[in-house]
Amino acid sequence: MFFLFLVSGIFGSVMIYRFASSNMYKPTMPFTLTMSQIIQNQLVVGFSICNSVRTNIELYCKNVYERNEFIHNIFDCLYFFVNKIHSVYYKYQLEPHEQDWINHSILYNLQSNNHLIEFYDTIAYNPNKNISKAIMSNKTTKFMKSTNNNNITSHKNLFIMKFNQKYIFKTSSEGMYHMHHLKFLPVSNPFFSVEYVNLDTDQMFDIDLPKNIFIEGNEILSNVFIKRLFAYKSMDNYMNFTMNYIIRITDDNFNKVIIKPSQYIVLNKGSYAITDE
Repeated sequence: MFFLFLVSGIFGSVMIYRFASSNMYKPTMPFTLTMSQIIQNQLVVGFSICNSVRTNIELYCKNVYERNEFIHNIFDCLYFFVNKIHSVYYKYQLEPHEQDWINHSILYNLQSNNHLIEFYDTIAYNPNKNISKAIMSNKTTKFMKSTNNNNITSHKNLFIMKFNQKYIFKTSSEGMYHMHHLKFLPVSNPFFSVEYVNLDTDQMFDIDLPKNIFIEGNEILSNVFIKRLFAYKSMDNYMNFTMNYIIRITDDNFNKVIIKPSQYIVLNKGSYAITDE
């Protein structure tokens, strides 16, 4: 990249020098560019060429990554392996390396401690998005039937679907089943700030919500959602999850809102609603 930049700069400088020399004694075409202007112009030309080459390389690599299943899986596994080392060292969990999956998260209380258990059903990468969508639809149907046959009402539940780099969050398997038949319509982030407040210690933790969860109909910030958020982030040792908390929100209209552990938020187009479990 630097070599291309250097060559283009030298070539441009030589051409301008030859032009200046050939017109040096022609009064009708005076040469007024200074050496600093010449260098600046060639830097701009060189930067433009390098930027164009970089863009073409990125597009080519992206095309190979998306179309070649073997290369796609190799790079995903390598990326996951590197992140896994980091997660083991800093003691947090990782989502599967597969890009599309379904998750059932259960929060239950055992001996006054809150525990999170999760069940993943992943989908192998396929360059054909229509095939992936059909597989996801089939898995969602089976997933709903299997969870409905289990007695899970005594626990707190969260059902998650990740498909096409977007997240769907539902507090019931039926909700997720109906959601996956709809278009995943993005909505704007209605929150200016979101804070978790531990009422036992008065400690606060800023919650940074990623853009790809802001989908119309998503049900977020439930107690299972918050517990899972803690599990998948590198947290300071003093910051532990407890059910004795509140979520303090300042929305985009600067309204102050409090979310209790028995509540969650439903994202709507241009608004949001607070719902009791």
